[in-house]
Amino acid sequence: MVESRDRWSGRGFFILAAIGSAIGLGNFWRFPYVAYSGGGGAFLIPYFIALITAGIPLLMLEMSMGQMMQGGAPLTFRKIKPKFEMIGWWALAVGAIITYYYGVVMAWSFDYLWYSIQGLFTGEFPWAENPGGFFLHEHLEISNGAFDINKIVWPIFIGLILTWLSVYWIIKKGVVRVGKVVLLTVPIPFVIILILLFSSLNLTGSSNGIAAYLYPDFAKLSDPNIWIAAYGQVFFSLSVGFGLMYAYASYLPKKMEISNAATMTAFANCGTSFIAGFVVFSFLGYFAAVKASSVAGVASAGPGLVFSVYPQAISLLPFGNYGNAIIAVLLFACLLLLGIDSLFSLVEGVATGLHDKFSLTKKQVTLILCVISFFAGLIFATDAGLLWLDIVDKWINFSLVAVSVVTAFVVGWKWDIWKLVKHINSNSIIKVGKTWVFLIRWFIPILLLIILFGPPIPGIYEGGGVIKLMLEGYGGYSQWALWIGGWIPTFLAVVLGYVFMKIRSKRYEELTETEEE
Repeated sequence: MVESRDRWSGRGFFILAAIGSAIGLGNFWRFPYVAYSGGGGAFLIPYFIALITAGIPLLMLEMSMGQMMQGGAPLTFRKIKPKFEMIGWWALAVGAIITYYYGVVMAWSFDYLWYSIQGLFTGEFPWAENPGGFFLHEHLEISNGAFDINKIVWPIFIGLILTWLSVYWIIKKGVVRVGKVVLLTVPIPFVIILILLFSSLNLTGSSNGIAAYLYPDFAKLSDPNIWIAAYGQVFFSLSVGFGLMYAYASYLPKKMEISNAATMTAFANCGTSFIAGFVVFSFLGYFAAVKASSVAGVASAGPGLVFSVYPQAISLLPFGNYGNAIIAVLLFACLLLLGIDSLFSLVEGVATGLHDKFSLTKKQVTLILCVISFFAGLIFATDAGLLWLDIVDKWINFSLVAVSVVTAFVVGWKWDIWKLVKHINSNSIIKVGKTWVFLIRWFIPILLLIILFGPPIPGIYEGGGVIKLMLEGYGGYSQWALWIGGWIPTFLAVVLGYVFMKIRSKRYEELTETEEE
């Protein structure tokens, strides 16, 4: 007999957890720069169109499927047809690979939070003289190439231990504890963002930064690459394709409202991104003024913004040594909380899939996953870690797109999608119908295939990501590095999906029989 399924303490906890999983580091270090380079205020037009036509429909699909089927991603697809179980495992394998290097980014955040706390007592930062050099050469101790691996970097190693101990503690007891944790980890970063915003608005040059962020360049709306960038930003920021939203929604009762929850999650995520942009560009405007540079000269995205540009800007703030240290503590605490929500939700998605299929307790599954993720992440804690992180992150994101293409095809064409429409509409405030079905069946798969494989059109479109990488390579890395860090993990994710599908599970049979009854 299968035990009863865990349940959220209330719908609000589910929504907070979903928001926490969607809001991550990308909201802080990717969206503002993408918006700035994509037309500023004008970028919001393709961005919100992308949100409505792709982001919310996909999020709604994953949440409603998990709720309807009462299972993680693999069990959900198995209930459509047994051979489709592989898709769920494929999604979870991709999510698992992402946790391996995402955990190291959390380790960096732990380390920088510690440096900032030290600054509260000493009034000094270790990066003060050369933030970029400190990050690359003193903190990461970066080597000369991807295959030039010489040692584990011990501060990162310690941060990695703290990261995985935190994840294990948060999710080992299931969604009841997760619900309690997100009551703190979701609102607190937003409060910190507001504090950082109000701290930066009166800085010299901050208005120039905000103007650069928001100034609308409507001419860019005629560039197809900007529209593709908008869809890519929405897609990657909502945590679709990982399999985790199936898991979270599976802990809701079948009769609870779902479409409004998906919409609130999407808009909360995008609103946070938009507000974070004000913080980022307020400080960049000040930084540019102090350095007698333009905003374009200091604007960047990714780890370089957070661990190089931002620390340098903090060092130059006019709040005094201890005031600057407080800003640094707030910033890196915010990043840590933003990232940890996304990380433990990815692990929760995989844990739910394994717990559904095998006779293991949630605590056992969580421990196994955290230990595996810790050891798998050690390659990113070496002196070549940043280089391997760059390669794997570039490639694994294409797997997320591929998973969503296959998902839309299977749900839209290989199953009666109107069953899902009926399920959504029976419980929800926001109703769906023919337009939503059209988006799932046609618009989203075609769009994502263009993002993956669209051929370059000279002077118009730079081409889909996979084609471009195959033609141009990436980052000057050797083909061997791209194969090991890109193609092989992508291939392994598919193979693992197939292998796990083939493992017979009496538990799955019981869960399927229970569903039929």
